[in-house]
Amino acid sequence: MITMINDINKYTNYIEKHKPILTVFVLTYNRANYLKLTIQSILEQTYKDFCLVILDNASNDNTEETIKCFKDNRIIYIRHADGNGNFALKMVSTPYFILFHDDDLMMPHFIEKELETIQKYDFDILSSFAKHIDENGHILDYYRKTANKPIIYSGTKYFESFISVSPNTIYCPSVIYKTEFIKKHELFVDNEKTGPASDVFLFLEIEKHGGKIGILPLELFFYRHHSKQDSNINNSFLQIKLLKYLLNHSYYSKLLNNYKKETLKYAFAIITELMLSYNLNPDKQKLFIVFEELTRINVCFLHNKKLSLLINICKTLPLTSGKSLFYLKKIYQIFKKIKYSKK
Repeated sequence: MITMINDINKYTNYIEKHKPILTVFVLTYNRANYLKLTIQSILEQTYKDFCLVILDNASNDNTEETIKCFKDNRIIYIRHADGNGNFALKMVSTPYFILFHDDDLMMPHFIEKELETIQKYDFDILSSFAKHIDENGHILDYYRKTANKPIIYSGTKYFESFISVSPNTIYCPSVIYKTEFIKKHELFVDNEKTGPASDVFLFLEIEKHGGKIGILPLELFFYRHHSKQDSNINNSFLQIKLLKYLLNHSYYSKLLNNYKKETLKYAFAIITELMLSYNLNPDKQKLFIVFEELTRINVCFLHNKKLSLLINICKTLPLTSGKSLFYLKKIYQIFKKIKYSKK
């Protein structure tokens, strides 16, 4: 603990001495192989005036040795057993900050472009587009139309975009935050209630508190897909857990009711993801939770007796039963029909 306090003091002293306007936090756990490339990409930015804080969630690989290979006084390494985003939110003292992932890569103009845009348009948070890469760094075929003018969200526009499964996704590691806004509204990452999709909920909360959200439609970083990526393995479960929380929330449940058509599209996207991952990563407990929330969506929005019957059948069948996938396909077909017929 003493070491951690000393390292936090190093951060405070660095900020007081050099007065950078940006802190880049990298949250890491047992990914030394990717982390080295991530740090290199950050240090090679065209914009140089920032502090880089590595928050290590008590890794047991060679993470510490990897970080110490870099001789740069902007790097501060903090190792402790709670290396999540909330720790960064509490300690940050620069006007802006970024919570970057330990397996992604910044393009050279990433920080320069984002800082320039967030200041020009006075956004409270800003994200950018990404090029997608595999675990070996090979670019994946993923086209997105780019532009120089940012997409702007306010009111409930981001919520509507999110629940509509809009292609204009906010990539979490690309987000630059205005510190003053986050601290003023005491916002934090609520992993306990909303699960690994808690960063998405944070964006919803920023909008709820009147925040101005921007997306710069330029590909400014490399977003990595690999086998140990939680969002890659359990995406449908992550989304349904977030939906569960939103349905129970007094403010967001009203919004969901206002956007019934969009909510059904969201549910259809989850079902589609579940269909694709069913044979790869079957998990009875997670499937049960998914079916529970689909039941609630049916009760709240659809009142479809056939769908209710199919969900109940799926909940009772053994995971390995061929009938489980058969009935899951039937559920998929119902949502697909609803998606394209609902006005």
